[in-house]
Amino acid sequence: MRCLINPLAIRRPMPPANRGIGAGLAGTLRKTALWAAASWALIMAAGNPAYAQVISSADFCDGSVRKVDSTFVSVTSGDVFTYVGGVVSIFIDGSSVYDLDALGSVTAKPSEDGKVFEFRTDGPAEIRCTPSATAPSSGAGNSAAQASITVQAGVTQTAISTNLAGRFGGAGISVGPSNIVVSTRGLDNAIAQLGEPDLNAWIAVDARRFSGASTGNSRNLTLGFDHLVSPDLVIGGFAGVNDQTVTEGGLTTDTLAPLYGVYAAHRYRENLYLSGYVGIGQPRYTTGAITFTAQRRVLGLSLMGDYQTGNLRLSPTTTILASQEVMPPSSGAADTLHNLQAKFGLRAQPAQRLANGMLPYASLAIEYREQGSDLAGIDRFVQPRLGLGFDWALAAGSLRADLDYGAVNSGTNDLGVSVIYDFKF
Repeated sequence: MRCLINPLAIRRPMPPANRGIGAGLAGTLRKTALWAAASWALIMAAGNPAYAQVISSADFCDGSVRKVDSTFVSVTSGDVFTYVGGVVSIFIDGSSVYDLDALGSVTAKPSEDGKVFEFRTDGPAEIRCTPSATAPSSGAGNSAAQASITVQAGVTQTAISTNLAGRFGGAGISVGPSNIVVSTRGLDNAIAQLGEPDLNAWIAVDARRFSGASTGNSRNLTLGFDHLVSPDLVIGGFAGVNDQTVTEGGLTTDTLAPLYGVYAAHRYRENLYLSGYVGIGQPRYTTGAITFTAQRRVLGLSLMGDYQTGNLRLSPTTTILASQEVMPPSSGAADTLHNLQAKFGLRAQPAQRLANGMLPYASLAIEYREQGSDLAGIDRFVQPRLGLGFDWALAAGSLRADLDYGAVNSGTNDLGVSVIYDFKF
């Protein structure tokens, strides 16, 4: 006997007509709305300062050591956050961006200007924030480093050129920062038939004062020696140090910058020669409790000469000085400073000394500068440098004194006084 079942006769359960579809959809929409609201609240709490007590950069970044733990700071581009102790992570908009304890320091980028840095820690932690305007490695605003680079490069070039002018019999004198230069050149010149000595040693001293956006002073000492390879070729070496104190924005930076290098000069005719030098050094900077050492490289080239027109002798000079300084992460951010100087100068003096043996002179140079860094960009400007002085012939040599005034950057001027004494013994 077979039992036939009609499949159409089997009734499947059906959802309630007025309860399942409407209630299910409403529940889904309600859950979705609650989830979206909660997610938006979390995002806003992490990225919007209104959901946390935010400290302004002006109040937080004063160079002092601060304890942090879920601390929110509204930063300014160039602010430098330096690790002191503990485990510190920096979050932006709820996302981890920097491990400060691993990096050592972080500098706020231009794209992060106005952003909120959240400092999260794993236990007690401390950091230091240096404001952007006065941070040791704030690029074009780094007046201490740029002043040191500018002065040391210029002083070295002027000292070398002043010495070479005597070695080559009085070609043009460089128009640049003042120096006290004492040279053993002429040791045998008292005996004319012996001519210029093969070996020569010299010492140069420079003093300078800054005013304007930065204030302070700079002291420089350079020692040099050279060998007269031929009547038209000189090769030598030098060692110098720049000791400087600069104050800007209430913060003082002390600089001690040694520099070592070699130089050479070739005379092309009686009144024209080309000289150049290269130097390397490791300047040390101290701003408050922050101390670090950078790597400095300097290159200088100068074309000098003189000619006479009537009763006036003119000495034109063209000089190019290029410097690069690599800043370590401990300075606030790994950065590279750049400094390019192009000088076009002219010195004018009477063709003959006055009856009392004095030779007055005046000098003018136009200096084009490019200063800045990879992080902060480049600042370009043109400034004149003026100089007045005299050269006085003495029994044992000559005494030179002058006063010059110019600028080391677009906001800071410098004034220097020099006494240069070349003597024979």
